[in-house]
Amino acid sequence: GGKMTVIVAVDSPVAKLAAASFGLVDGKGKMVAVWDADAKDLSTDPIVSASTVAPGVYRVRVAAAAADDGRLGAVDYEFNAISARAGPLSFGGLMLGQLKDKSFLPRIDFESETSATAYVEVYGTLPAGQTATVTIEIAPTADGRAIGSLPAAITPTRDKDRWVATAEIPLATLPPGEHVVRAIAKVGNASGTLVRTLRKR
Repeated sequence: GGKMTVIVAVDSPVAKLAAASFGLVDGKGKMVAVWDADAKDLSTDPIVSASTVAPGVYRVRVAAAAADDGRLGAVDYEFNAISARAGPLSFGGLMLGQLKDKSFLPRIDFESETSATAYVEVYGTLPAGQTATVTIEIAPTADGRAIGSLPAAITPTRDKDRWVATAEIPLATLPPGEHVVRAIAKVGNASGTLVRTLRKR
């Protein structure tokens, strides 16, 4: 398939970071992306970067240094960059975060926010007469019964074969802990499901 955008979000709940960097390694062991946070990046929480890659298996290594005492730490995370499909369309990974000034900012945890934005990129071209829908559900487990459901708004981008689906998930009545968010994409009788964990402190 085509290219996919991989977004890396890093935060430290115990210390402010003085430095952060990541390396993205493909399934053959080749380094395909390297990024070092600058002063502007380090002022944001979480620290976010993105790279465009072909679908496949990757390992991302994030290294960081604490600002207070210079402690160093690193973590590796292996993932499969694949897209879900529904009929002629493909769907990028489900991301959670917040919309600010029309920009999407991924978040790892939510605390005092009143809502979380669910964000899915949609790729492809629909045949004449067909429509696509994306529904966002929240549930206690990946296959558990939904305790809430809402339709996502699908908006065009400057690319004619790319759209963005977003929905605001209310958090005020959601108890602290881990919850599962599902994005269910449908085109005619075809459907695909994306899953992401939402953590509320």
